[in-house]
Formats: sequence, C-alpha cells, structure tokens
Amino acid sequence: PYLRAEGFVRHRYMSKKECEDIMEAFHAEAPGDLNTSSLHAELHQYLQRRFVEHEEFTEFAYAFICSLEAYRDDPDFELFDLMLAGAVHPSIMQDQETMLRELQTLVHSCADGGIENHSHHNHRGQRMTANGKSFGARDQVTRRVMRAVMQAMFPEKSIERMNCLMKALHQTLQMLFDAGRSANPDAAFVSDLFSATADGTQSPLIEEMRRQHVHEVLEFTAEISHQLIRRAGGESYVNLQGRLDPHILIQREDTIFVLEKNFPEAKSTAMVESAWKLGDEGPQQVAEVLQKFRNNFLLKRENAWVVVGPKAVVEKAVELAPGKLRKDGTKLEDSKVAQRNRALKVLDNPYSRDEKYTPQQLLKETRRVPRKFDEDMPEVED
Repeated sequence: PYLRAEGFVRHRYMSKKECEDIMEAFHAEAPGDLNTSSLHAELHQYLQRRFVEHEEFTEFAYAFICSLEAYRDDPDFELFDLMLAGAVHPSIMQDQETMLRELQTLVHSCADGGIENHSHHNHRGQRMTANGKSFGARDQVTRRVMRAVMQAMFPEKSIERMNCLMKALHQTLQMLFDAGRSANPDAAFVSDLFSATADGTQSPLIEEMRRQHVHEVLEFTAEISHQLIRRAGGESYVNLQGRLDPHILIQREDTIFVLEKNFPEAKSTAMVESAWKLGDEGPQQVAEVLQKFRNNFLLKRENAWVVVGPKAVVEKAVELAPGKLRKDGTKLEDSKVAQRNRALKVLDNPYSRDEKYTPQQLLKETRRVPRKFDEDMPEVED
C-alpha cells in the first residue's frame, strides 16, 4: 500500500545512515508478534505517522525501496528486503540479536585467560559468571579462542562456511591492528569486535556471521520444500524449466511426516494447524503450504546455533592446540587437525563467491546448480 502512486515520483537521495535509522526506529515500534502478512501494514502505518504529507510520504517510500537494493551488501538491508519479499519470517531479527548477544557473552567469558579460569571467581573488572559479576570493560580475546568459540557455538556449520568465518576474523583482526586499536594482530578487544561505525557498519566477522545466518535459513527453507515435493510423489514431475514442480498437491499426513523429521513436535503441530484449518483435511499445493509456513514461522535448524559455556570452548581449544593431549590420551598430531601458518596468504574461499548462489535462488531452486567451471570444461577426446 505504501508504493501506490499515480504519475511520476520524484527521486530522493537517501544516505545509508538515514535508512539504518528508519529500520531501527520501525523495529522499535513494531509489535512483538509481527509476521510476514502484517509487516507491510505496520510499515505503512509507521511511514504515515512519520511523513504526514502524502507527496513526501510517497517519495520516501520509493527511495527507501531503492535503497534496500543499493545497499544490499549490508546484512541489515539484505535481511529487511527478504522480510518484505516474504522469504523469511520477521522474527529472524530477534533470533539474530539473541545469537549475537549469546556469542558476546561467551567471548567475554573466555577472554583474557577466562577459558582456563571459567570457575566462579571474583576479580574486580572481570567477566560475568554464573554469580552475576560484570564483564571487564576491555577484555581481550585471541584468534585461537575465537575459533574455538565459533566451533563450539555453531556445531553444524559446514567446513566452507567456517572457513569464511575464519577469513572474516582474520580481516577483522588485521583491520583493528592497522587502525591502532590492538597491539597484536592475533588478538583484539571484545568490544571492538562487536562495535559498529557511525553508519551502522559492523566488523567483517559479525557481518559474515549475520549473512550466513540468513542464508542458512533460506537453504533450510529450500530443503523443506524439496522434502515436501518428494513426499508428495512429485520427484518425477518437473515444470518447463526442468525443476521439480512445487504446485503438486500434498496430503496433511505427508506434511506431518516431513515436519516431524525437522522440527520439535510442538512446533510441527502448530505449523500444520496454520496450513490446514479445523475441518479442512483436503490436499493443498506444496507452494501454498510453504508460503503459510514462511509467513508464520521462522524456518531454521534447531542446532543452527546453540548456547554453550566456557567448558565446551575449552574442549574445542584443546583440539586446536598443538602438542595437547585429548581425554583418551591421544595427541593432536594423531587426529590430523589442520594447522595454520602465518606465512601463508589467506585466499578467497570459492564458497564465498555467490555468482551462482544468491539468496533469491535458494528459495527458487531445490537442487544445487552446477558449478560454472564444470559447464565451461571442454570435452577431451580419447
């Protein structure tokens, strides 16, 4: 409704900071039970309160939508655009905020040697423990500890994505060292890792972490769609583009079977009730069922990120430390854990190039597209 206009609309330039402030103010006033359907109505009402004159209101609305595309490299803009498009549930923002808050708490608990001294102690200026003591204002964390923290908190993260996080960590530490905000390129203050610039830009590590969080939700949504189509017997049905047809009909019982494999019982029951109203037992199209799921629930893996304590980080750090012994007495060399060498150049991970792997395609494609260099590879004659 906020994009309805007759005639021409004058172009209006909006800075990135202005857009960030608008999104932040909107989320502060939006109700807690916001869903995909009510998101547009709430945004319309918010803009009407902020811009009383209709002409100014229309100009800003169009400029705001254009800015979402112009600044899409920022995770905030990418996420808000996906929320407006109905690709993800608005509660993904709360999930991200909770994830980063738990991550920061865990990093503070493991900073400055706290990884070895995570028992209850009372040093002034130290991190918060189970007794409720406050964090140190300038806690420092090393590269090795951050790697252990990420592996403990993201147990199901793929190797490719974990490598992207390590690259982003390297860039963040090097950036802080070059700016004179740390004395060691292998360590940094925790507050600097989670800080943001005046225009809302966060550190490369946090932005990569947030971007992966959104992409994993989109991937999991595509996987659920794929499972529903196969369960409905549509594996052999394709559309004109050669893809699995999402408009095939699926029964309620088949939907329950798929959901119970991916979600807890209470959530799967609520999802089925949102798609099939009381007394409606007939089949529905997979595309319509999935749209109802996206509009009312956040579709993400249960262990996409987990809340852990310093003890789990200690176990990961021991595995990453050369010369340390495991609980069973085996050495690190016996486990063939990859070692890092500072003399090696950090290369771009091929997985981070999204030329053929954009978030929009994650929901449209249920099968992974072939790699580009496979298509360009010439055939070799025997």
